[in-house]
Amino acid sequence: MQPKGTKLYVKDIPVSNDKIIKETAAMTNTSVADVKDILVFVGNYTAKVIRKGTFSSVMLPYFGKFSPMPKSIEAVKKKKSGSLSKIKQKLIEIEQNKINQEM
Repeated sequence: MQPKGTKLYVKDIPVSNDKIIKETAAMTNTSVADVKDILVFVGNYTAKVIRKGTFSSVMLPYFGKFSPMPKSIEAVKKKKSGSLSKIKQKLIEIEQNKINQEM
């Protein structure tokens, strides 16, 4: 048991996905395969919305509507633009090295 006022994080809880999937299947009287299929579908759908990069909300039936926090969006955009410029710089360096080696 945690002392009062102590935060508990998911990574600190010794519960595996398999255990949660099995318990959910038993509670809902469905097969483990069906629960896994649902989780895969929800995960793929959420990933598809996130990949669009529009930072729109994700509505998951029976779970609710999830939307990113404005500060998170700013951090992602900042990181993304910084990463892209680093990648571009690296590609330019590689091309220049190829040109220099050919000469």
